[in-house]
Amino acid sequence: MSWMAVHLQPQLSLTTDALLLPPHEAAAFADAVALAESLAALHAAESERIAAAEHAGHAAGFAAGRAEALADVQEQAAAQLAGQADALAHRHDETMAALEQRVVALALLVLRRVAASLPADEVVAALARQVLAQADESGRGEGHVLRLHPALVVPVQARLDAEGAALRCRADDRLAPLDCELDTPGGRLLAGLETQLQRVQAALQQVVAR
Repeated sequence: MSWMAVHLQPQLSLTTDALLLPPHEAAAFADAVALAESLAALHAAESERIAAAEHAGHAAGFAAGRAEALADVQEQAAAQLAGQADALAHRHDETMAALEQRVVALALLVLRRVAASLPADEVVAALARQVLAQADESGRGEGHVLRLHPALVVPVQARLDAEGAALRCRADDRLAPLDCELDTPGGRLLAGLETQLQRVQAALQQVVAR
Protein backbone atom coordinates (compact mmCIF):
# COMPACT_ATOMS: atom_id res chain seq x y z
CA MET A 1 0.00 0.00 0.00
CA SER A 2 1.27 3.44 -0.83
CA TRP A 3 0.27 6.80 0.68
CA MET A 4 -0.16 10.15 -0.97
CA ALA A 5 0.29 13.38 0.93
CA VAL A 6 -2.61 15.77 0.45
CA HIS A 7 -1.51 18.41 3.01
CA LEU A 8 2.09 19.04 3.97
CA GLN A 9 3.20 21.37 6.79
CA PRO A 10 6.32 21.19 9.01
CA GLN A 11 4.10 20.85 12.05
CA LEU A 12 1.28 18.58 10.68
CA SER A 13 0.67 16.57 7.43
CA LEU A 14 -2.39 14.71 6.04
CA THR A 15 -2.07 11.63 3.83
CA THR A 16 -4.43 9.24 2.10
CA ASP A 17 -4.19 5.90 0.28
CA ALA A 18 -6.83 6.87 -2.24
CA LEU A 19 -6.06 8.50 -5.56
CA LEU A 20 -9.51 10.02 -5.70
CA LEU A 21 -11.34 11.51 -2.73
CA PRO A 22 -14.99 10.38 -2.56
CA PRO A 23 -17.51 13.27 -2.60
CA HIS A 24 -18.96 12.33 0.75
CA GLU A 25 -15.50 12.71 2.34
CA ALA A 26 -14.81 16.14 0.84
CA ALA A 27 -16.34 18.07 3.76
CA ALA A 28 -14.47 16.03 6.32
CA PHE A 29 -11.26 16.48 4.32
CA ALA A 30 -11.79 20.27 4.21
CA ASP A 31 -12.41 20.32 7.94
CA ALA A 32 -9.29 18.29 8.52
CA VAL A 33 -7.23 20.63 6.36
CA ALA A 34 -8.68 23.69 8.15
CA LEU A 35 -7.97 22.09 11.52
CA ALA A 36 -4.43 21.28 10.41
CA GLU A 37 -3.86 24.84 9.31
CA SER A 38 -5.29 26.18 12.59
CA LEU A 39 -3.11 23.83 14.58
CA ALA A 40 -0.09 24.87 12.51
CA ALA A 41 -0.84 28.55 13.07
CA LEU A 42 -1.38 27.95 16.79
CA HIS A 43 1.90 26.04 16.99
CA ALA A 44 3.75 28.78 15.14
CA ALA A 45 2.29 31.48 17.42
CA GLU A 46 3.13 29.50 20.53
CA SER A 47 6.66 28.91 19.26
CA GLU A 48 7.09 32.64 18.69
CA ARG A 49 5.71 33.39 22.15
CA ILE A 50 8.09 30.90 23.77
CA ALA A 51 11.04 32.27 21.79
CA ALA A 52 10.13 35.83 22.77
CA ALA A 53 9.77 34.82 26.40
CA GLU A 54 13.15 33.09 26.31
CA HIS A 55 14.73 36.14 24.71
CA ALA A 56 13.10 38.44 27.25
CA GLY A 57 14.24 36.14 30.05
CA HIS A 58 17.80 36.20 28.80
CA ALA A 59 17.69 39.98 28.40
CA ALA A 60 16.16 40.45 31.84
CA GLY A 61 18.72 38.13 33.38
CA PHE A 62 21.54 40.00 31.67
CA ALA A 63 20.12 43.36 32.75
CA ALA A 64 19.63 42.15 36.32
CA GLY A 65 23.15 40.75 36.44
CA ARG A 66 24.58 43.94 34.98
CA ALA A 67 22.60 46.07 37.46
CA GLU A 68 23.77 43.90 40.37
CA ALA A 69 27.39 44.10 39.23
CA LEU A 70 27.09 47.86 38.75
CA ALA A 71 25.56 48.24 42.21
CA ASP A 72 28.45 46.23 43.71
CA VAL A 73 31.01 48.41 41.92
CA GLN A 74 29.26 51.60 43.03
CA GLU A 75 29.08 50.34 46.62
CA GLN A 76 32.77 49.49 46.63
CA ALA A 77 33.65 52.87 45.09
CA ALA A 78 31.52 54.69 47.65
CA ALA A 79 33.18 52.78 50.48
CA GLN A 80 36.63 53.62 49.10
CA LEU A 81 35.73 57.29 48.73
CA ALA A 82 34.31 57.40 52.26
CA GLY A 83 37.48 55.80 53.61
CA GLN A 84 39.67 58.28 51.74
CA ALA A 85 37.54 61.18 52.99
CA ASP A 86 37.84 59.95 56.58
CA ALA A 87 41.60 59.59 56.21
CA LEU A 88 41.91 63.10 54.79
CA ALA A 89 39.75 64.53 57.56
CA HIS A 90 41.84 62.71 60.17
CA ARG A 91 45.08 64.00 58.68
CA HIS A 92 43.58 67.49 58.49
CA ASP A 93 42.60 67.34 62.16
CA GLU A 94 46.07 66.12 63.13
CA THR A 95 47.72 68.85 61.04
CA MET A 96 45.51 71.55 62.53
CA ALA A 97 46.12 70.30 66.07
CA ALA A 98 49.88 70.31 65.49
CA LEU A 99 49.68 73.80 63.95
CA GLU A 100 47.64 75.10 66.88
CA GLN A 101 50.19 73.77 69.35
CA ARG A 102 52.94 75.47 67.38
CA VAL A 103 51.03 78.74 67.48
CA VAL A 104 50.65 78.45 71.26
CA ALA A 105 54.34 77.58 71.67
CA LEU A 106 55.34 80.53 69.46
CA ALA A 107 53.17 82.92 71.47
CA LEU A 108 54.77 81.77 74.71
CA LEU A 109 58.24 82.08 73.18
CA VAL A 110 57.49 85.66 72.16
CA LEU A 111 56.28 86.51 75.66
CA ARG A 112 59.40 84.99 77.23
CA ARG A 113 61.68 86.93 74.89
CA VAL A 114 59.82 90.17 75.57
CA ALA A 115 60.09 89.57 79.33
CA ALA A 116 63.80 88.76 78.98
CA SER A 117 64.40 92.05 77.17
CA LEU A 118 62.87 94.12 80.01
CA PRO A 119 64.36 94.98 83.40
CA ALA A 120 63.52 92.30 85.97
CA ASP A 121 61.98 94.82 88.40
CA GLU A 122 59.66 96.11 85.66
CA VAL A 123 58.51 92.58 84.81
CA VAL A 124 57.92 91.63 88.46
CA ALA A 125 56.05 94.90 89.15
CA ALA A 126 53.80 94.17 86.13
CA LEU A 127 53.19 90.62 87.36
CA ALA A 128 52.35 91.96 90.84
CA ARG A 129 49.85 94.43 89.40
CA GLN A 130 48.21 91.66 87.37
CA VAL A 131 47.78 89.25 90.26
CA LEU A 132 46.78 92.07 92.59
CA ALA A 133 43.97 93.05 90.22
CA GLN A 134 42.64 89.50 90.49
CA ALA A 135 42.93 89.32 94.28
CA ASP A 136 41.94 92.85 95.32
CA GLU A 137 39.08 94.77 93.74
CA SER A 138 40.60 98.09 94.78
CA GLY A 139 43.89 97.20 93.09
CA ARG A 140 45.87 98.84 95.91
CA GLY A 141 46.73 95.76 97.93
CA GLU A 142 45.93 96.92 101.47
CA GLY A 143 47.22 94.26 103.86
CA HIS A 144 48.85 92.29 101.03
CA VAL A 145 52.52 91.31 100.91
CA LEU A 146 54.52 90.62 97.76
CA ARG A 147 57.31 88.08 98.22
CA LEU A 148 60.12 88.31 95.68
CA HIS A 149 63.83 87.88 95.08
CA PRO A 150 65.89 89.96 97.59
CA ALA A 151 67.67 91.91 94.83
CA LEU A 152 64.36 93.21 93.49
CA VAL A 153 62.69 94.35 96.72
CA VAL A 154 63.84 97.97 96.56
CA PRO A 155 63.28 98.70 92.83
CA VAL A 156 59.92 96.91 92.75
CA GLN A 157 58.75 98.67 95.93
CA ALA A 158 59.71 101.99 94.39
CA ARG A 159 57.66 101.26 91.25
CA LEU A 160 54.62 100.19 93.29
CA ASP A 161 54.85 103.24 95.56
CA ALA A 162 55.05 105.51 92.53
CA GLU A 163 51.81 103.97 91.28
CA GLY A 164 50.05 104.54 94.62
CA ALA A 165 49.83 100.86 95.55
CA ALA A 166 49.71 99.94 99.25
CA LEU A 167 51.36 96.60 98.54
CA ARG A 168 54.43 95.83 100.67
CA CYS A 169 57.42 93.92 99.28
CA ARG A 170 59.29 91.29 101.29
CA ALA A 171 62.50 89.47 100.38
CA ASP A 172 62.33 85.72 99.90
CA ASP A 173 65.52 84.01 98.80
CA ARG A 174 63.57 80.91 97.70
CA LEU A 175 62.33 82.80 94.67
CA ALA A 176 64.06 83.30 91.32
CA PRO A 177 64.39 86.87 89.95
CA LEU A 178 61.22 86.61 87.86
CA ASP A 179 59.20 84.74 90.49
CA CYS A 180 56.94 86.33 93.06
CA GLU A 181 54.15 85.35 95.45
CA LEU A 182 51.31 87.42 96.83
CA ASP A 183 50.26 86.89 100.45
CA THR A 184 46.63 87.87 100.95
CA PRO A 185 44.24 87.48 103.91
CA GLY A 186 42.76 84.56 102.00
CA GLY A 187 46.01 82.75 101.23
CA ARG A 188 49.08 82.83 99.01
CA LEU A 189 48.95 83.28 95.23
CA LEU A 190 51.73 82.34 92.83
CA ALA A 191 52.42 85.27 90.53
CA GLY A 192 55.79 84.53 88.87
CA LEU A 193 56.42 84.75 85.15
CA GLU A 194 56.25 80.99 84.51
CA THR A 195 53.02 80.71 86.47
CA GLN A 196 51.47 83.50 84.42
CA LEU A 197 52.72 81.94 81.18
CA GLN A 198 51.16 78.61 82.13
CA ARG A 199 47.84 80.40 82.59
CA VAL A 200 48.25 82.11 79.24
CA GLN A 201 49.05 78.75 77.63
CA ALA A 202 45.93 77.13 79.12
CA ALA A 203 43.79 80.04 77.91
CA LEU A 204 45.25 79.85 74.39
CA GLN A 205 44.71 76.11 74.18
CA GLN A 206 41.07 76.56 75.15
CA VAL A 207 40.66 79.13 72.39
CA VAL A 208 42.24 77.02 69.64
CA ALA A 209 40.32 73.92 70.74
CA ARG A 210 36.97 75.55 69.97
